[in-house]
Amino acid sequence: AIAGLNGRAAALAADIEAAGARAGVPVAVSRAGSILQVHVAASCPTSAVVWSPASSRTASALHLALLAEGVYAAPRGMLNLSTAMSDDHLRRIVSAYERALAGLRSFAAGDERAPTPTPSGPRGSRQPCGTLPAISGRGTGEQRGRTAVVGGSARRRPVP
Repeated sequence: AIAGLNGRAAALAADIEAAGARAGVPVAVSRAGSILQVHVAASCPTSAVVWSPASSRTASALHLALLAEGVYAAPRGMLNLSTAMSDDHLRRIVSAYERALAGLRSFAAGDERAPTPTPSGPRGSRQPCGTLPAISGRGTGEQRGRTAVVGGSARRRPVP
């Protein structure tokens, strides 16, 4: 199962890089097993020294464009595959990257105006998420409190 998952992750990485090439946006994907890191760059960075504010802005724009397409990748570009993901899921992810990267073409080339994500994914227009589902306590089976993800980090707060 693990070898199959890792093989699917390698294929997804190659498909995302190919989507970047078709869109005219340099994309490189580094990978450790089923964990992928998408870099909007001609090659994977080899140290923190090569990071630039422009690459961070482009990664943020890609993150938002992918959300509009119905795909969640971490704001820094990380994706995690799961054994529950079907070939159809992976095709939809690649399609979302194709549309998102096409929208990023001018932004990645230095145009400071962020692209406006336009939802065109399988569900059509997107609605705000609203209230996130709570995650129960500490795994004891007992409800000691709930944790909600707020602003990218988990914080304990009462959830009605």
